[in-house]
Amino acid sequence: MTEQEFLTFVPADVLLVCREAIQNGFEDYASNYSHVADAHSSRTVRI
Repeated sequence: MTEQEFLTFVPADVLLVCREAIQNGFEDYASNYSHVADAHSSRTVRI
């Protein structure tokens, strides 16, 4: 999988939370991780 394919696969809100976590030095890691986990678990997978 290329980087471009990955970026089109991952929801934009999850990417934003990951970027914020990195930029903030993981100060809010627990809350950001929780948000990512919630967003991931609520996704619908289409096959």
